[in-house]
Amino acid sequence: MWPFNKPSSPEPVTVGGLTASFSRQVEQWELTVDGIDFTYGPRDLDLAIFEWARTLAPMVQQLKEPILAAARNSVSDWDKLRTESAEILSVDLSEYPSMGLASVDVTGDDSWGDLGVTVVLKNGQIIAVDSGD
Repeated sequence: MWPFNKPSSPEPVTVGGLTASFSRQVEQWELTVDGIDFTYGPRDLDLAIFEWARTLAPMVQQLKEPILAAARNSVSDWDKLRTESAEILSVDLSEYPSMGLASVDVTGDDSWGDLGVTVVLKNGQIIAVDSGD
């Protein structure tokens, strides 16, 4: 029966000193590399996520200010939104293996409510910015 036969969460996986844990709450894998939180949507973990995260963490840190500037710019027309509070929440790697895309989720303080901005990176470049709640 449905609520009683939910599949159990996959066990955490550790590779090269990094651990990815599956969050049942959001149904995705999560790991942190050099202070950057990464997520990966497919339930079947691709072990390459560890290498992708290691490769992308320095790039995201290097692009932090342009990423935040792009996010602030995309919501600059919103009244009473404190854009200076923008910060990187996480980097989604779900489309990285198939399309080479890393989606950087940006959020801010309480003035942002549930508004979020996604800054899409490919080959070390910002290629798209999308905002919504």
